[in-house]
Amino acid sequence: MRTFFFIVLAIFLGLWFHPFVGIGIIVWLRLRSSVAPFGLVPLIGFIFDVMYRSYQQIGFIYVPHYFLIGLVLGLVILVVRNRINFYET
Repeated sequence: MRTFFFIVLAIFLGLWFHPFVGIGIIVWLRLRSSVAPFGLVPLIGFIFDVMYRSYQQIGFIYVPHYFLIGLVLGLVILVVRNRINFYET
């Protein structure tokens, strides 16, 4: 239930202020909670891409900005968390 609340809060604040605010809330949740799934950060980025239609056309390819930012942030969190767990054992 807490994760759902933060998803709704992130979408609301991301639409009200800026998508980076929403992505930041989910990144904070991902860092603070061990149960938040990896795909949550790219999912929020994808939702903002769809709502803002922030795709940029490069040739024949449409590049979703916030999804890629969320994917990179999710991967960085995953790698850092795995490194920390590796060194703690």
